[in-house]
Amino acid sequence: LEVGANVAPLQLSPEFSYGNPSVYGRYQFLRGDQLQLSGQVSVTIPVRDGSKLGFTVGAPLWFNFTDLLQLQTGVFYNASLTDPYSHGLSVPLRLNFNLNDNVHVAGLTGFGFNFDAPGKSLDIPLGLEGGYAIAGANNRPMLDLVAQFQFPSFLTPGSDGDVVNTSLWLASLQARFYLFF
Repeated sequence: LEVGANVAPLQLSPEFSYGNPSVYGRYQFLRGDQLQLSGQVSVTIPVRDGSKLGFTVGAPLWFNFTDLLQLQTGVFYNASLTDPYSHGLSVPLRLNFNLNDNVHVAGLTGFGFNFDAPGKSLDIPLGLEGGYAIAGANNRPMLDLVAQFQFPSFLTPGSDGDVVNTSLWLASLQARFYLFF
């Protein structure tokens, strides 16, 4: 069981502001040497003007190529619960490289599809992540501290404007706590 929170999402462009924090729970029900599969639920809490209460339900999937290299993906359904209701589907792609037992870096991309904007709904993000894991008892991870930088809609095929979008970029700081039973 993993429980985490994104408590310091900072939006730096087009203007600096505090983003919407989120909390999540994940349960891993398949753990093999090369494959891991989980179920996940997350809630986004609206704190910014015009933002919406949202939730995501998904199935994270990890492919472990080596002890140092993983491909993390999955399928996620997300929805906003406030008027106007919107929903979509995302498939993140993340190539994670563990530099050692404590430090990781990752390349982030994938695609997201918004069901409420047919024809103009595909987003392809691009980002980087770095993190540090703090071990607890028996050398199990207790806390991950993570910094992330990304363009959430870097490519928008089918849009009326420019297909490459760098006007919105996000930086976030995250803390992930681990509970073992």
